[in-house]
Amino acid sequence: MNLEPEGIKVLVLPEAVEEMTAGGLYVPPVAKDAKERENTRGTVIAIGPHAECVFGEGDNPDMMKVGDEIIYPKYGGCQIRDNKINYRLINEKDVLARIKK
Repeated sequence: MNLEPEGIKVLVLPEAVEEMTAGGLYVPPVAKDAKERENTRGTVIAIGPHAECVFGEGDNPDMMKVGDEIIYPKYGGCQIRDNKINYRLINEKDVLARIKK
């Protein structure tokens, strides 16, 4: 990956959209694109140097880290394509929730 977020941005890899439904029906590309825009879950890939979520000491469990799964607004941030992979670059404040495992 050649992307590094600046300022208070968070780089997210959106959750993959299924090619088939649970019933075995093929999802055409047009419908898949619409479904991707609705996708609001993803994995944090990188965090900008000025994002408050990275400040703290040691392994603070309340701080967002690379690898965390998050929920963000449906149309939050902007879509970026790098090496045929679609990412989302969103503001730190737009992260709605972290999914605890």
